[in-house]
Amino acid sequence: MYFGNYSILSSLPGEKKIWEKTGEVLELLPTLPLGRTDIIPGVMYVNKEEYSSKDPALLRPEVHHRFIDVQTVLQNMELVRCYLPKDLAVDTPYDEAKDLGFYKAGAVACQSGILDPGHIAVIPPFEAHASQMWVFEGESLPIKKAVIKIAVNSVMENWV
Repeated sequence: MYFGNYSILSSLPGEKKIWEKTGEVLELLPTLPLGRTDIIPGVMYVNKEEYSSKDPALLRPEVHHRFIDVQTVLQNMELVRCYLPKDLAVDTPYDEAKDLGFYKAGAVACQSGILDPGHIAVIPPFEAHASQMWVFEGESLPIKKAVIKIAVNSVMENWV
């Protein structure tokens, strides 16, 4: 996981034009509606959602193979954790059509960060991750979040 403010986009590997477009989209997020918005069909879209942060012990790490996640929080803050898939037990096998698989909850993270407005987590394909977690134990916050999904083949052939 790459973690930091929006300026980290300029230092990421791969096609710079995609990262520039990602920066433009980050600035537009407050104006986008909830749900899915296609930015570049087949290459980039945004899922914007609202929910309450949850107990980390209950959340299952997920994995994608075809898309890079660029996650940011627009309201409040949440914890995001990354895991090494080799250290996890499969819960729901990877589904190619959905580009999604889940691991069992309760693993030890190899990296974590707090997302708040102005910060992003860039999660490469094949890296297991869980978000929507409360930052302070027992303190569930209302979260407004956006995840920009970028087709990995638009950034570079094998970006892992």
